[in-house]
Amino acid sequence: MPKPSTPRASDFIAAARQLECAIRDAFVDQSQLIKAASNLIHAIQSERGASNLYVANNSEQHCHLREAMIAETGHFTLGFMRALPSPAHVERSQLSHRLLLQLAAALESLENLIVIREQINRRQLSTVEVIHRYSRIVHTLLCVVFEIADIAAEPAMARTLIALVNIMQCKELSGQERATGTGAFAGSSISAAQSRQWQHLIEAQEKTLEVFAGFADLHAQQLCEHISQLPDYGKFESLRRQACTSHSDTHFAEHTGERWFQLASQRMNALKEIEDYLIEVLQQQCTHVPEAQSLPSADAHNSFFVVMGTTVDVLPHEDKQPVRHYHDDAISPHIGRTMIEMLYQQACRLQQTESELATTKNALVEGKRIAKAKAVLIRQRNITEDQAHRLLQQIAMKQSRSISEVARFLLAMEEH
Repeated sequence: MPKPSTPRASDFIAAARQLECAIRDAFVDQSQLIKAASNLIHAIQSERGASNLYVANNSEQHCHLREAMIAETGHFTLGFMRALPSPAHVERSQLSHRLLLQLAAALESLENLIVIREQINRRQLSTVEVIHRYSRIVHTLLCVVFEIADIAAEPAMARTLIALVNIMQCKELSGQERATGTGAFAGSSISAAQSRQWQHLIEAQEKTLEVFAGFADLHAQQLCEHISQLPDYGKFESLRRQACTSHSDTHFAEHTGERWFQLASQRMNALKEIEDYLIEVLQQQCTHVPEAQSLPSADAHNSFFVVMGTTVDVLPHEDKQPVRHYHDDAISPHIGRTMIEMLYQQACRLQQTESELATTKNALVEGKRIAKAKAVLIRQRNITEDQAHRLLQQIAMKQSRSISEVARFLLAMEEH
């Protein structure tokens, strides 16, 4: 019986490169799922806004707009379904257990759309209830994107994904603000509770944009800055200020709600453009592999530089002695003398990469923790997402802790 060959360092490096390529290939499909989820979320946000306009004003014009948005949601729902991974091939798709469960939650949530639409047709929901029902569905779809972002293996992709999830979260908060304003402006005045909620939504958007700016590339940041230069953006900000400073004696013109809807929609569409750009960048990062990092063929591993996919100094550091006793028939003596030195440099590079990746993921982990804590409060106390966030803020202020720490404690209590 022939003696099994002893594995060499280059064998494991080649295997690592194969695994990296497999993860990249799997992420190409997942980037398509992110794109489909983004389009569906935007359609549901538009349907939510049109539905609130319909509930608040009850005109034939708003009925036609709502029907068009429902048809658009149906179109993008089919696109989302086509982008879903096959449950029969999960073992080959590099999907996490949590992502699979979140996909199940999203599909179950989408089934509630039929019920919500029928309740709106029967005038059984208020504008506040419409916002709450649709926002729960959007939340499950956003969590799908969060879970995909959580398994990003490379710093560049992780940075793009964190910028993406924050701009998507900002757009969802903007959508809630649009729907809130549509219902509020339809009334004779805006209550103190509505004004406080409005201020909370604005502050939350600003926080997500701060995180976005820290991870987005220059072009994405420029797209975000250009939003303030949109036509009539000053009128949008003016209505915002009026809403946040109004009192019981403040009255608005008859069609203020419709005007607000148009202005807020313009801003949301601009945020969607940033989403689309970041998704395009992500897909390029998934598919573009530098020539030097391409997987070597079975007979090409005699060049260690090709296997490593990196350029290093072949001379040892001054405080190190050259390694003279590394032997591998597939590697030339000159390369063999410096192989361990290159492994050392590669290890340093990987350590730096892991440190950068941990930093970029920290913001995402905290955001997911807070989202889960809010979901617990929503379920336990039957409150809205905005009320849950304000409750976390209040507890954090009283205990002199961060919201993330309060969320971690709440989730730990929930597990026990």
